[in-house]
Amino acid sequence: VLWHQGESDCSPELYPVYKDKLLKIIDALRERLGLYDVPFIMGGLGDFLADCDRSENFKNYPYVNEALLSVTSERERVGFVPATGLGANPDNLHFSAAALREFGVRYYEEFLKHEDKNKIFLEKSDVDHAIVNSIENL
Repeated sequence: VLWHQGESDCSPELYPVYKDKLLKIIDALRERLGLYDVPFIMGGLGDFLADCDRSENFKNYPYVNEALLSVTSERERVGFVPATGLGANPDNLHFSAAALREFGVRYYEEFLKHEDKNKIFLEKSDVDHAIVNSIENL
C-alpha cells in the first residue's frame, strides 16, 4: 500500500490527531482486506510547502512528517519515505515531474526493506482463472 497524503491535515487542529487517525486507517485496511503481511509505505510531505502561499497551515508540514515517521515504530511492515530535497512545481504545493520520478525510486527502495521475500504473488492470468473458478462454484 502506498500512502501519500497529509497536506490538508497541516492545520493546528488536525495535525495533533493525524497519527492516531492514520493508525486506525492502517489497522482497518489490514483487518478488512487481510493485508497483514503487505507493506504500507508512506511518503513525506515536501519541504517546499513552507513556501506555499495558499495556506499558512502548510508551514506545519513537519508535524505531519513526524507523525508519519513515528507510525513506523508502532506497526510492522510500515515504512517512511522522506521527501527531503525534492523539488516542486511553481505552486509550491505539488511535486515536479523530476521529483516524482525520484520519489518513486525512494518508495521502491523502502518497499524492498519491508517486503516478505517468501510471499508469492499470483500472475494476473492465475488470478483471472481463480476468479472464474470461484464464480463457477457458486
